[in-house]
Amino acid sequence: MVTSFPWLTVLWAIPMVGAALVMVLPASRRTLAKWLALLISIAVLGVTVVVAVGFKPGGTQYQFVESHRWIPSFGTGYILGVDGIALALVVLTAVLVPLLMPAILASLLIVFALSIDDFVVTQYMSSNAATQTIPMILYGTARGGTSTPALNALATIMIVITLGGITLAYFVYTTVGRRLAGAESGVSALRELSGIDAA
Repeated sequence: MVTSFPWLTVLWAIPMVGAALVMVLPASRRTLAKWLALLISIAVLGVTVVVAVGFKPGGTQYQFVESHRWIPSFGTGYILGVDGIALALVVLTAVLVPLLMPAILASLLIVFALSIDDFVVTQYMSSNAATQTIPMILYGTARGGTSTPALNALATIMIVITLGGITLAYFVYTTVGRRLAGAESGVSALRELSGIDAA
């Protein structure tokens, strides 16, 4: 079942945008940050309820399908969909994501870095084109001497993402440092980001 409205994209985009909004708030607006985080969590729960109610157990295997072509020359695309098992995980994620957002953002940066750093391991573990990472595609295309505009654009995008990730990490580090400057020594950075007060 292909939907006209991208419910699944909205489902993962809301927490990401909400986390970014909370991080840019000044340290003096802690109450506003907590209320904003609560509203974002409620919005995620609302979208999850819509997906859960609209899911038809007797329908097609994958529902709420979104399919968009991304880089046609590499055969890549943006495809989302849920089945019965994934729906249960989506509901569980709607509850856990607000608590795990700092760890998710850190994991995103680490996985992106490891996909480039552990190129040799990925090269041996890959079985076919479906399991190739973007660095492998870049290496294979460049090694063949067939540099294309799409390849150059993809390499530029990866550089921009890397620099953006470093900038974001530095921004989060300095923001947390300022918030913890006058706080108690026992308050951790994770507790400060999640808005949980020290006992």
